[in-house]
Amino acid sequence: MTKEDTELYHKWRNDMEVMHSTNLSLDVHLMESTKEFVEQVIFGAHTVKSYTMVEKGNEIRVMQL
Repeated sequence: MTKEDTELYHKWRNDMEVMHSTNLSLDVHLMESTKEFVEQVIFGAHTVKSYTMVEKGNEIRVMQL
């Protein structure tokens, strides 16, 4: 995941269909909250594991935390 993926992650983070199987807390998040989460947890914590998959040809990104 890169910083440029934050907007897409924010979209998915607020999509109940996407998050229902990955997050027990189905809250709606403000963009500022997502930016802080990305900076502090995804990029800032050494124990967090995340990956991004990109479908070649059409550049569809799929992220899993």
